[in-house]
Amino acid sequence: MKETPETVIQQLTVQDQVLFEWVKNLQITDDDSKRNAENLQIGAKTAYKRAEGKQKELLEPIKEADSRIRDLFRPYLTRLKECIGKLEQGLGAYHAEEIRLAREEQELIMAEQAAKLAEAELSGEVVDLPTVEVQAPAKTSRPGMGSMGYRDDLDIQIVQPDLVPRDLCEPSMSKIRARAKSGVKDIPGVLITGKYTTVAKAG
Repeated sequence: MKETPETVIQQLTVQDQVLFEWVKNLQITDDDSKRNAENLQIGAKTAYKRAEGKQKELLEPIKEADSRIRDLFRPYLTRLKECIGKLEQGLGAYHAEEIRLAREEQELIMAEQAAKLAEAELSGEVVDLPTVEVQAPAKTSRPGMGSMGYRDDLDIQIVQPDLVPRDLCEPSMSKIRARAKSGVKDIPGVLITGKYTTVAKAG
């Protein structure tokens, strides 16, 4: 049976219905839900690439139908992009919180050890404190469907275009990003905050 854009979209939409439904009420609250979200993110990115591949395959022999097929795929791809974006945001926030808690725990341990050393200095007691290091959250995770990597990134928003230096204008987001990544975070008219992005690999 010959594939048509309509049948492909129908099959893909049915195939990814669980993803669409789950992301509607996305909540990442523990390691299990994080692992589930990571699997969904891997699946969503894989589905997006698969859909783009199908779109290209269908467009090759029917150039004259290019606009119609793109219009047909656009809502589906938009939904997948929204899913990927929401999962990206949720996973990034959870990873950032994991890092914050690990740092907080490490600082608490160091403070406790410093207090014990100060107490021992006053009493003259000799103490041998063990080195305690809190395990930092892994930058790579294997939730089951593939691997998920977490890397530092920047969230850049142009809040006052008129203040952006002329050499970065229209403002040019690529030039601003390059400058921010070089270490210059104080750019007039631009709000730059840290974030984490995911790198999903299926298989």
